[in-house]
Amino acid sequence: MIHANGSGGEEAARQLSNAVQDYMLSIGPALKDCRVIVRVYADLKALSLSAAKAKLIDGNSQTCVLRPFASRFSKAEAFYDFIDVGDREVVRMKVEGMLSAKYLAMYMC
Repeated sequence: MIHANGSGGEEAARQLSNAVQDYMLSIGPALKDCRVIVRVYADLKALSLSAAKAKLIDGNSQTCVLRPFASRFSKAEAFYDFIDVGDREVVRMKVEGMLSAKYLAMYMC
């Protein structure tokens, strides 16, 4: 999906949305109208380097490939965000902060 000129981001968001919707419907029909918020925190530079090392992307075009992917992922759904925080430690801080947020303790989260 990352080779599709950024449109892979839309496809990834669509597939994730479909999978989440299918899962929620399998739990109970009352959940079909629930909104799901997706936040992806990433260090795009490090992710690009890892993808290039694994030969998933061309090593010469590293962030040029992943930035459009992230942007189009975010544009695909109103509550989907792919956020480049620029540092692995910030990724950790953001995820830990979200997991410790009080609203995650609510039954609907």
